[in-house]
Amino acid sequence: MQTKFILPTSVEKWVIQTIQDAWKRFKSKLKQKHFEPYDNYDDMVKNRPLRVPEDQFVKLLLYWGHPTIQERSQRNKNNRKQQKFPHRMGPVNFERVRA
Repeated sequence: MQTKFILPTSVEKWVIQTIQDAWKRFKSKLKQKHFEPYDNYDDMVKNRPLRVPEDQFVKLLLYWGHPTIQERSQRNKNNRKQQKFPHRMGPVNFERVRA
């Protein structure tokens, strides 16, 4: 990272975290718009976003379509729906809030 950008070491952790969050949001929106609405593989490839190269998009579709990944995704969705109290306290954990 230091070879391309000159940043103070104090902000490096923040920059890395911001890039990770942006990448996660991008993949999430990509899956919502270009994987879930379509029933077959050909329609997904035909309607791919232009900013994603076709060979990379095909690999991503194969990954998302894999039965193990589909099962994990469904399990995670169900677990998130069951949460009654999402953690919104930042670095303060529930144990400290309870005390």
